[in-house]
Amino acid sequence: MGPRPARVFARRVLGSALASIILAGTAAADPSQETGRTSFALKRLLYFSSLDVTRDNAYAAIGMRFVPAGAGASSPIGAVTAGTGWYRYRRRRHAKRWFHAAIGGAGIAAGYRFERPRYGVTVLAGPAVERQTLSRPDPGNTAEGTRIAARGALDTWAKPAPHILATGYVSASTFDGLWYARAFAGHELRPDLFVGPELVGIGNNSYDERRIGAALLGAPLGWLRGNVAAGLRLRRDGARDGYLTGGLWHRF
Repeated sequence: MGPRPARVFARRVLGSALASIILAGTAAADPSQETGRTSFALKRLLYFSSLDVTRDNAYAAIGMRFVPAGAGASSPIGAVTAGTGWYRYRRRRHAKRWFHAAIGGAGIAAGYRFERPRYGVTVLAGPAVERQTLSRPDPGNTAEGTRIAARGALDTWAKPAPHILATGYVSASTFDGLWYARAFAGHELRPDLFVGPELVGIGNNSYDERRIGAALLGAPLGWLRGNVAAGLRLRRDGARDGYLTGGLWHRF
């Protein structure tokens, strides 16, 4: 006997959920908060890119954030992102044929960034557009085609003690009631390089996923810095597999 219809649909909307999250432009946010350095405080642009890979999907995104007053000050903030990817699903768990989907989209957002020496909070909101194309027709996949949605996000960081960094991110979208949350706590191995556990939750009207993993933030890669995270992915239908995410960023 195949899985219940709700579970089949849940797997179909996974691609939409994860792609929307990455298009929010948070996967590669800069964890270093060098507010004591004049050169850091004057930088106004943050370039970032991100990658999310599991057994059944892969997504990549790129974007920019602009802070008029500089990275070390409270200020209005703007962002633009774009991304593309692929995912696959089956109508039944043991079906031999897969549906494959290509997905792409872009978004803009504006908000405000509150910065203090040991913590910061960023609030962003704006519209996004997303387009999905299937390898063959599937009347049950309501995510196919072009859609426009509104998104909002809350992005935080704090250094509660020497050599300790904590970050948190929560977002919501009108794409199928999508929500996303991530928390990280890490120890500073060397200046602006942190390692520690991360917890991630993803959901929408019919899908639920949890991730438990370990992340490395702020690895120096020439003029870039990078993130990488890997761990276990737990889905509502009982499936378990791994995930890998990465990102690059640079401040100008």
